[in-house]
Order: sequence, then C-alpha cells, then structure tokens
Amino acid sequence: MDPSFPGFHGLDFKHEAVRRERFALIEETLQRYPVDGFELQLNYMPYYFRPDEVEPGRRIMTEWIRRVYQAVKRSGEGRELVLRVPASLEQCESVGMDIREWLRQGIVDVLVPQGPGRFDPMLDLGPMLSAARGTDCRIHGYLPSTVDSDRLMESTLPVTRAAACNLWDQGVDGLYVAQWFSTWPYRSSFYERLRELPHPDVMAPRDKHYFLQTTTGRYPNRRGRHLPAELEVDRPVSLEFRISDELPRWARTGRVHQVLLRIRLSNTTELDRIVFRLNGKPLPDSRLRKINEMFKLKIPRFFQFGYWYVYKLDADHWPVRGLNRLEVELKQRDPEVTPQIAVSNLELEIKYLLGKNMRRDSETDLGERESRNDRHGNA
Repeated sequence: MDPSFPGFHGLDFKHEAVRRERFALIEETLQRYPVDGFELQLNYMPYYFRPDEVEPGRRIMTEWIRRVYQAVKRSGEGRELVLRVPASLEQCESVGMDIREWLRQGIVDVLVPQGPGRFDPMLDLGPMLSAARGTDCRIHGYLPSTVDSDRLMESTLPVTRAAACNLWDQGVDGLYVAQWFSTWPYRSSFYERLRELPHPDVMAPRDKHYFLQTTTGRYPNRRGRHLPAELEVDRPVSLEFRISDELPRWARTGRVHQVLLRIRLSNTTELDRIVFRLNGKPLPDSRLRKINEMFKLKIPRFFQFGYWYVYKLDADHWPVRGLNRLEVELKQRDPEVTPQIAVSNLELEIKYLLGKNMRRDSETDLGERESRNDRHGNA
C-alpha cells in the first residue's frame, strides 16, 4: 500500500482481530460504567480499509456497527448509539461506511454529520437529513466552539447563533456541541452562548455573524471548503452562502439595525476594478467602504493581507433567508501586479435592536469587546 495514503498507519478493519479489540473496549465501558449510551467518533481519521478493499469493507463495517448497536441495547434500557461521521454520504461510502444501509437496518440512534475539520457555519446537511427521513434515527448538527481563523480563535455569540440557526433551519433534531470544554475557565460569554442554543426563536432577532470557511496560515495545505477563490478578468466567481434570518419580517417590527457584507480580496490594488452582485443585483458604490490592509507593522497570527470591501446594505440589497449567491467579477486588473488576485474572505454580519426604536444589546457589545481582545491576546 502507498505510504502516502492518509490511513496508512491506521487499523485495518478487514481483520477480525482489529474489530474484536475495538469491540472489547466498547463492551467493557457498557458493562462497567453507568453511561447513557456510546458514541463512536468515525470522522477523526475516517480510513478503515485499504483503498482497493473498500467495497467488501462496507459489508464488514455494517456487520460490526450492528454488533455494537446490539451490545448498546442489551446493556441497559434507553441506551443509545451515537455516530459522528463525515457530512457527505458519498465520502462515507468511499471509506467503507454505508450510512444508507445503517439507516435501513435501524442500527444507529443518532448521526452527527461533520464537515472537514474546522468550524463551518455553511455545512449542508440536506442529503443526510433526506436519507434519515422516515427512520427512527435523529440527525444532530455539529457545532464546535473553536473557529481558529486568522481573526478569531473561539466562536463569539453572534458566530455561534449564525451557525446554530442555520442548522435548526435545515431541520436537525438537535445540536452537538463539540470541544466547548477547551474554553475553560468559563466566562459569562460562554454561558450566554450555551443558554440560547436550544431556542432558535429566541436567537432569530439577535445579532449573527456568518462567514464562509477559508484557508488559514495554521493549515496552509488544508484548503477551505469555499475559499480562497481566484479571480480572472471577465470571469465571474460565484459564492453561495446560507442564512436563517427573515430580514423583512424583523424590519417591519423595527428591529434591524445594520446589515454588513464584507469581502476581503488578496493581492489587489486601487487600480483594480471589481463588480459585486448579490442575488443578481449589483451592489452600489454608495454603500461601499474600502479598507486597505495590504501592509501592517503589527499583525495577529496567520494574518491575511488584503483589501476589505465593506457594504452597508440597504433593504433593496438584503440577502434572503436560505441560499444566497454573491458574484465577484474582476473587470480590470492592475498590469503591474503579478500575484494572483483572489477572494479570501466573505462575511455577513446582521445586527439587531432590542426592540423598535430601542438601544443595542449591551451584552452583545460586551461579547464583541471580549472577542476583539481574544483575537489578539490569544495570538
């Protein structure tokens, strides 16, 4: 087998001895401890068979999962089997996990589909939810605490709300909070984030901060699922993002304070001419503020240099609930600049008032200040 294969040093589940050893650990836990069930993390290093043995491996893995499920059920009333798996059904199949067959056989109680590693508020769970429809299996949305971008270490309250509401909006049965213990010792902002999660109706008219996953300096070889996106003259790049906010509804009650769309371009200059269209509508320069961050003397970790294009959107240009599309088109390029220009970040920040004609939420403002301190203090 090729030593460059990511699962080269992993256990090969083709072998009975491997499956027996793993099962023994599970059975010991079920028999000796007062647990509510058992969770298998199948997405940490999801390679269980040689690449040329995946197809027969699916049958082997299905039989092993059935054995684990039966052991969980025999061990105590009400105990459940929870599986963390890749969010893509095709990716699961490509490494030996036949999720559709597991659902058909009813050998899993909860599935927690995960994206590739880092925080991704745009994770699409549609195919997984469709596959589970009509079964007794519940789908829980994966919600980590660590963002780990060039600007933010831990998730803020608005970032958490945005990701959680996008998951609830897709129809998940619950949320799975992952690695939140890493923020210990806990401050008030931690409990504020945790308190709102079960209540999408409470979070709906409150500040949210959406973004597309991008590559950072921490993982330079792990390309973001969405960004960066390179630009060529007269070849528009289309970027999709999903939001849960019903802005017209909250505007009628006087709650919407501000809607900010931020796009960061790398390797650009003032001589480049760029056009932005949101859901087919060109964004007007009258709503634009540009911020030059092509050079800084002091920078936080993994800083990405570039120009920020910040649009303060009016109601005619607001994004819609659900899927939105931003088109970025390079119309004219500075001929003296050789590095490739690219869209490196896309963010949408929606800010609300406490009520009609009321002030901003002081708790949110406090959380934003704590977040700004974390961005530099944790660098």
